[in-house]
Amino acid sequence: MIRKLVTVAALALCALLGACPESVNPISDPTTAAHDPALFGVWHGSFDGDEIYLHVGPGERGMTRAILVEHDKKGAIKTERYVAFPTQLGKLAMLNVRRVDEVDHDRGYTLFKYQADKRKLTLWMTAYAAVRDDIKAGKLKGKAEDEAYGETYISASGPELAAYLQEGEPARLFDKPLVFTRIAAR
Repeated sequence: MIRKLVTVAALALCALLGACPESVNPISDPTTAAHDPALFGVWHGSFDGDEIYLHVGPGERGMTRAILVEHDKKGAIKTERYVAFPTQLGKLAMLNVRRVDEVDHDRGYTLFKYQADKRKLTLWMTAYAAVRDDIKAGKLKGKAEDEAYGETYISASGPELAAYLQEGEPARLFDKPLVFTRIAAR
């Protein structure tokens, strides 16, 4: 069940609750955010029989807006809203993602490596275990509890986080590739 919740949330460009480490700070300054039009459109993915639609478009001041619509096997519909902005770290394209809802206004940023073209959007979650281990080893500032999904968050500054991501091994830092197919342009 946790695996399903983690994956569905990641499909939504979400701030994953206890399944993907959040960062107190984004990688780069949101006031300098610029859109990546390759992200815009309607995307479709599926996981474990659930159909996922992701609607992505431009927001204010360089921010990107995203709305997730999930149709589960029983016909229930779930929606979630997000705001995001890209950060380019050399060849590494990253998304700083924050969930937008009325309940929890103090959420941090969830970080995704991404690749988008005319037909496909692939997102890679920041690997919980790698971040937890690196925090414990003193390679990254933050808090990491011992439990499999204990509280883990990153407190490094944006520049420290950028350096950490650029110096790390992508295969270790980013797992669970999630693939969407474009079904409509914006």
